[in-house]
Amino acid sequence: TVLESHICAGGCAGTFYHKNYRFDAGATLAGGFNKNGPMDIMSHRFNINWKGKADDIGMKVHLHGHPSITRWVDSESWKKERLQQFGTSGEKFWNWQEYTSNLLWKLAMQHPAWPPRKISDLLRLLEMIQTAGWFSGKHSSFLKLLQLSQDAFRPLKSRIMEVPEKMRQFIDAQLLISAQATSSNANALYSAAALDLSRQGVMHSEGGMGGICEQMVEKLRSNHAKVLFKKEITKLLWDGNRIFGAETKRGERFEADVIIVNLTRENASKLMEKSPYHQKFVSSAPPRDGWGAFMVYTGIDSSAVKNLEGLHHQLVKKQPLGNGNSVFLSISPEWDKTRAPENRRAITLSTHTSMKFWWNLFQEDKKTYEIEKERMAKKMLKVTETIIPGIREASDLILTGTPITFQRFTKRLHGWVGGFPQTNLFRSQSPCLAPGLWMVGDSIFPGQSLAAVCMGGMRVGREISKEIGALSSYDYS
Repeated sequence: TVLESHICAGGCAGTFYHKNYRFDAGATLAGGFNKNGPMDIMSHRFNINWKGKADDIGMKVHLHGHPSITRWVDSESWKKERLQQFGTSGEKFWNWQEYTSNLLWKLAMQHPAWPPRKISDLLRLLEMIQTAGWFSGKHSSFLKLLQLSQDAFRPLKSRIMEVPEKMRQFIDAQLLISAQATSSNANALYSAAALDLSRQGVMHSEGGMGGICEQMVEKLRSNHAKVLFKKEITKLLWDGNRIFGAETKRGERFEADVIIVNLTRENASKLMEKSPYHQKFVSSAPPRDGWGAFMVYTGIDSSAVKNLEGLHHQLVKKQPLGNGNSVFLSISPEWDKTRAPENRRAITLSTHTSMKFWWNLFQEDKKTYEIEKERMAKKMLKVTETIIPGIREASDLILTGTPITFQRFTKRLHGWVGGFPQTNLFRSQSPCLAPGLWMVGDSIFPGQSLAAVCMGGMRVGREISKEIGALSSYDYS
């Protein structure tokens, strides 16, 4: 049984309707559809034929004062692009990044328990590392182990000290939307994989991100599972030994052998006040370096984007990144008639922003809050005009969203999005919160993105299946 508080599935990765438009809640790139990637494995494991079209462009990145950079999905096309954009001086880094990323993806697809909870988890992890080929090849095992160990504990900046400034700006922009941190703080190993997302098979789903969720709901229901909407959980039930059920806002009770929540730890802790584990997580507020998002949703005339190549764009106007200085946008495909009226397109724009700033205004000065919303929207639209001239004039609808909006519709406290900034591999949360209670989503390893959350869910599924002795039935490999 799946209980969803909203009227549709997806949360931060969902899609919502407004005045004949269907907007993605976040400006999200759907990756992981490459052969043997996480979404491809899901497709085969559950017999789901994803409705959508693959794209050979992951995204276009527009750095102020420079030609646009195309993140090709194809490896050879991307190599030609980066040589043209950054020259040969950056190839040492990109060779390291791709080599390391390939190792990490191989390891991740074995679904290691991270962080390890038991000695057996650690031993299994070492076995997986060996299987992934980390210690094979022409270099000595010791040298590889030393290099990987160093990268596991240092930020990516140590790897890009001598690259061109344009390339550093590009890497920082990409890391902000994939690792929630820039090269100064983002962990080097995690960054290698995060920078690879565009190579992992990009697809535009029919109906937007919510279309993927709808197909999953259909598959669950066809296999006799219940998916119930408008069921907001207000309490997790504790019997003295384990979490055994959940209670909704309307007083309905659902009991189960295993409860899995797609929440942040802070949200989960507020639901388990009767449990001794509540105190363990009571201080699990969003980290000080965690991010909220400011959103602009706009419906525009198709002619305004007819000459624009690609459906995902990242724009960097100036430093520091975020707060309208950088914008990530997604455009609905022209062929997807479910997303917008005839000859119109739905666009979602996003920028990283401070949760505290918006909450302080909302709670203390509503008038200034509204003024700041309008100011930020204008700033983001002005940045976007560099690639979509006249976007405001071409729009018949403009909506905005702040961290307050995200808390209201997704129930994530403070409107925290994107999970933990990936500054430390050991910052990831254990998915097992209490006996009988597990967590999935962007708060567990490997963090945010469709591909990462999918892998995290597979991993939790394996761990639960192992505990109840049903692993063979849920083997995703």
